[in-house]
Amino acid sequence: MIELIDNANNLVALKMWEPLLALLEDREDGVVAHVCWIIGTAVQNNLTAQAAVGLPLSSCLKSEG
Repeated sequence: MIELIDNANNLVALKMWEPLLALLEDREDGVVAHVCWIIGTAVQNNLTAQAAVGLPLSSCLKSEG
């Protein structure tokens, strides 16, 4: 669903960025991984979504081990 650019841009109108970004702090690695996938998909080639996130996503880049 988030792959469509219109849906990614609707994350602002639906006020979904804050809850998504908050989930990056979840204790479950699986939740964080899925949130990273959603964010990555939303901002891919989408300047509007990139501007809406507006912060580095280092939580999505942590290494295993």
